[in-house]
Amino acid sequence: MIKWLKYDKGSIFRDKSKNGLLSQFLKDYKAKFGGSINPSCGKCLAKYYEDFINEYSNKMENTEKHGYVLKLKYNNIKSKTTGKPCRNADLTVEQAIDLIENHPHGKLLFDKIPDSYYQKFETKEEIKEVVEPKKDIKRTRKNKK
Repeated sequence: MIKWLKYDKGSIFRDKSKNGLLSQFLKDYKAKFGGSINPSCGKCLAKYYEDFINEYSNKMENTEKHGYVLKLKYNNIKSKTTGKPCRNADLTVEQAIDLIENHPHGKLLFDKIPDSYYQKFETKEEIKEVVEPKKDIKRTRKNKK
């Protein structure tokens, strides 16, 4: 069986060749979960992927290691700085801190952040600056006359 956690959803679903990633994924999914499969339904494929990732992501094991736990809907989010997917199963402390400090939603991506993260700050104002989500700035285009 292929280690599916190393592939993101788009990579799997784009490879529709005869023995490509999608066909292998659907075979593995059917072997694991059974039932009928609808490869032409985008919502169904997304559900299959989520089921598979949730089955093989051992979130509790990583929680014991470092304490950072992504919310389920953000499991497999791509880091804006590295471009790699971040999942609870293989999330590192560095990736978690990168997401908290550089992602627009910051700490809102996580179900759990350990107290050790906050200990590096000296004042409550410093914590507030990092923890509060950054506001998106919408730029308006000036009409040329």
